[in-house]
Amino acid sequence: MHMNFNSVSMKTFGIIFFVLFAVLNCNNVKLSNQEEILGISIERTFPNLEWDSVRNRMILTHFDTFYTKIYHYKKQILIQSNQQYRHLDLRGLNDDEKENLINNTPYQMRYYTFIYSKDRNTGVVFCDTCDIKNASIVNRDSMLAREWVFNPRREDLFNNNYRTLISTKTSEDGNIIEEYTFRNKKDSTMTGTIILVFSKNKFDEIEYSMAKEIEQQKKMKLIKIVCINDARYIPPSNTYIERIEVPWELKHITITNEKELIKMFKVADSALRR
Repeated sequence: MHMNFNSVSMKTFGIIFFVLFAVLNCNNVKLSNQEEILGISIERTFPNLEWDSVRNRMILTHFDTFYTKIYHYKKQILIQSNQQYRHLDLRGLNDDEKENLINNTPYQMRYYTFIYSKDRNTGVVFCDTCDIKNASIVNRDSMLAREWVFNPRREDLFNNNYRTLISTKTSEDGNIIEEYTFRNKKDSTMTGTIILVFSKNKFDEIEYSMAKEIEQQKKMKLIKIVCINDARYIPPSNTYIERIEVPWELKHITITNEKELIKMFKVADSALRR
């Protein structure tokens, strides 16, 4: 996925938020043989950071919400996601011209749908439409590797950081909420708080995991992660970044567009049989 950051902020953003990506040890979705359509949504909110060269700091301008929706129908899986993209032709430009083009070219939002099943090595991709004329046949594994929910970092958040459990409580709906403080082992200036929300009853019908090992240890489903990075100065440049809170959440989808979804499943099946 392309995020809405310039080259400087992207580099710094990666340093701060690798801990958040690290926790996601996603595994494949369980296929449903039922006639009904089941759906979940994984939502993530990212901060948009811009570089302030005058004050030597990263400024939080706004938050962008990205999602991936996963539907199951019989032996098929449908993934709907959104991504930001832009086309930049930097050939023949000097550094000032490149920076001006990067800073003034807006991102566009594109929505795409990918449908596949485990008994095939290929799948079907639609961009902004479910018309079979616009369908592209792609390699299943290559496409899944591009989607963030199926392509996590290999590091384990809890192995790469010193952490301390500071509280455990039960919410009114029965969820277990654990709060940890952490300090990064490699960069001691990186500190923060991690909030994990577990459910004993929700999402049992769909085998999808944001952190498989943690769920196995807790015997509960992890349904929400909130990573809070404290304000900090990044050595050796001493760049200041303010406190940032980033949530990820797993939600059920109420199916209100069943006919549209079934049409896409059928179109994909037809395209793959050609």
